[in-house]
Amino acid sequence: HTAKTAGTTIKFILGNSLGLSHCNIRTLRGDGKCTDADIRFARRAYFGLRSISGHTLMSPSLRLQTPVDYFTILRDPVSRCAFHYQQYARHREVQGLDSDLEEYLSSPNRQNRQVRKIAGEADLQLALEEIDRSYFFVGLMEQFQESISILGRLSPYPLDLRYHRMNVTRKVGDRKAWLDDP
Repeated sequence: HTAKTAGTTIKFILGNSLGLSHCNIRTLRGDGKCTDADIRFARRAYFGLRSISGHTLMSPSLRLQTPVDYFTILRDPVSRCAFHYQQYARHREVQGLDSDLEEYLSSPNRQNRQVRKIAGEADLQLALEEIDRSYFFVGLMEQFQESISILGRLSPYPLDLRYHRMNVTRKVGDRKAWLDDP
């Protein structure tokens, strides 16, 4: 899951459908990347584990030996970045800190985020090869309802596709101005 690509809503659908067979996996290591050891631990903690999600599943099929069926939801990169910046700015404001869009965008950690999540680096060709090789489904945020419907048909487990949008960024004004600015 990449930030601002409906991950909270997807987690809700998986948790609602699979109950205790779904795990939002985390890791205690500093690199924040899921490993086979994390999955083995989750299997012991979640009897009958069928589904895992989370931000720690970075370039999963390149890092894991554990056989897993991967899927993801992608979003227009500019739109994803604008929503993510808006969330970042809101958190900084609550902390009494300033946020600067140019500074935010200059961080290499924030560039090509979806590509890096899939490929482990900012290499689009590698990400496309990884999707082709390892992902059974890639949906689009811009066609979320259709994507979820297709995921429901392709999923190896029955999914309850009733949901409400979660973790939605509310304040539209600044984001619209950024997206309209060439």
